[in-house]
Amino acid sequence: MTGGFQVAARLVRGLTWAQLAMSGVLFILALGLYTAEVVMRTGFSTGYPEYYEVVGYAFIYVFLFGAGALYARNEDIMIEAIYQHLGQRAKAWLELVVYVTMAVTMVIVGIHTWILIGLQMNTPTPLLEVPESVKWFPLLFLCASIAFTSAIEAWGCVIWIARGTRPLVWTTPPFDVVDPNEKEEVL
Repeated sequence: MTGGFQVAARLVRGLTWAQLAMSGVLFILALGLYTAEVVMRTGFSTGYPEYYEVVGYAFIYVFLFGAGALYARNEDIMIEAIYQHLGQRAKAWLELVVYVTMAVTMVIVGIHTWILIGLQMNTPTPLLEVPESVKWFPLLFLCASIAFTSAIEAWGCVIWIARGTRPLVWTTPPFDVVDPNEKEEVL
């Protein structure tokens, strides 16, 4: 069971690095494009309104790819006031419930995003005249990313409950904060 988990953990790490790389590249491109628009507008009294749509879409992609990566790296916000006072078995069950809930929620949001994409496929944007649905693709990708990551983490919780040790997706800090009282196994 842990050999398959190890492969899935590598997939999560690879997906995360790809999301961060895409976010970084898109951020730099959007910033460059926005800078060019400012220079054109202020220096040459001209501009291209289409830049605003392109930059806006780029920042949507940056935000959603970044959010998926942060979630996969366990760098999202977590309330630990109750969690810290639980025993190991209760922690494992609580995390399992949270990860399953996240996976199911993201599948539902993903399905409705897919429906929205279909509905807006023939509606053009005002300036670029590309399908309005273009801005929803990163949300669909985010849903798939978080559902996949949550499923892998839930799998790790099942292993934790069954064996008493928890396999980690991320093996080095700060990507997974390790409680010194927890018995965890690094694969």
